[in-house]
Amino acid sequence: MRIKEAILRKKLIHEMNEEFKDDDFAIATYNLSPLPILPSNHWRSEENPAGKPSTENALQSFVQYLSEKLTDNQKRALKVTWKRLSEAPKTSGRGTIHIMEKVLNKVCECEPHIRTIFYKSAFLSCIEDRKCHRRNGGSIATIRDHAHILVEFIDSILQAMFEGTVDKFALAPEHIGLAHVRLAPLGFDRQIWHVLGECLAEVMFNQECIRAYPHAPSAWSLLSVAMTEKMYESGKIHFHAKPR
Repeated sequence: MRIKEAILRKKLIHEMNEEFKDDDFAIATYNLSPLPILPSNHWRSEENPAGKPSTENALQSFVQYLSEKLTDNQKRALKVTWKRLSEAPKTSGRGTIHIMEKVLNKVCECEPHIRTIFYKSAFLSCIEDRKCHRRNGGSIATIRDHAHILVEFIDSILQAMFEGTVDKFALAPEHIGLAHVRLAPLGFDRQIWHVLGECLAEVMFNQECIRAYPHAPSAWSLLSVAMTEKMYESGKIHFHAKPR
């Protein structure tokens, strides 16, 4: 059985390497342009008193921070395995949306009160959408909604890392963290970000292509920790900035 598993694993690695061999040059030579270190109040203004960073700068800064922690092999592993997961048929139960839903459901299993926050948030968002006459769900409240956001977020990270481009509407981890501060009255605590990081890493480790591909487990572990730590810190900064 072990021999058969080793053969299948070797075949899987070969397939992924063949699919992405054209990316070797880009991965080996691409470097993020260095960003200036900005003071913490750089983004503060009358229109933006909270000092919220612009989307593009914030995501570029995070990708640069993450890139410094990853080796070239780990960066390649992220791209190769994420692409492999993204190509799974939606009906197979193995696509990225399904995986992110699994991550969020696992968070709810670890912290049962989170599911109640989802329900309350969805209910309040529905009322808000009706008051504002929004259709087609203007709010992000359900587990499915959050799964889509996580997929788009990881897509944006890899796009910035390998193509050097950032969509102006792409979310940065700081923005995601700040967006959840308002859920504190519903029971949201920023410690949940650490739980999310642990659950994301665990679920990704269970994906066959990530277990098989060299450097992939450590790469996904670093990404999980880095993004959720930034989400955690953004909430901390917000609360410290509140007037007493």
